[in-house]
Amino acid sequence: MTQEGTLRQEGTLRQSAPSSGVRLRGVEGLRALAASSIVLVHVWGFSTPVGTLGSRGIGNALSILSVGVTLFFTLSGFLLYRPFAAAIARGVPHSSITAYLYNRVLRIAPAYWFILAFAALVIGAASVRSASLELHTVT
Repeated sequence: MTQEGTLRQEGTLRQSAPSSGVRLRGVEGLRALAASSIVLVHVWGFSTPVGTLGSRGIGNALSILSVGVTLFFTLSGFLLYRPFAAAIARGVPHSSITAYLYNRVLRIAPAYWFILAFAALVIGAASVRSASLELHTVT
C-alpha cells in the first residue's frame, strides 16, 4: 500500500476504500470511558497492597468498574464491524479482508512496538508477582 491509499493487487492499482468519516461520538465516548475504567482498575490494583482494595465502598466501586472490559470489547467489535455491515446494507462490495487487516496492523503495530521499546529501555525493570503473591523486581 502506498501513501496515496492505493493497493497493488494482481498487477493493477486499486483504491482502498476510505473510511466513511461518520463517527458515532456517543459510542466512541462510551468506549473511552470503558477503557478509562480498565486503566483505573489496573492502576488501583497494582498500587495497593495485595488483597486490599481500600475501604469497602471503594472496593465495591472498583469491582463494578471491571465491567469496562466487557463493554470495551463489545463496543470495539461493533465499531470494527460497522463498515462491513454498511457495505452489505448498501449492496456494494466491502473492502477486502486483506486491505482491512493491513490497515489495522498499520494502526496498531507502531504504538505496540513503541510501548514495548519504552518499557524495555526506559523503565528497565518489571515487577511480577510470584505464586505466593509476593512482589519481585526483575532486572
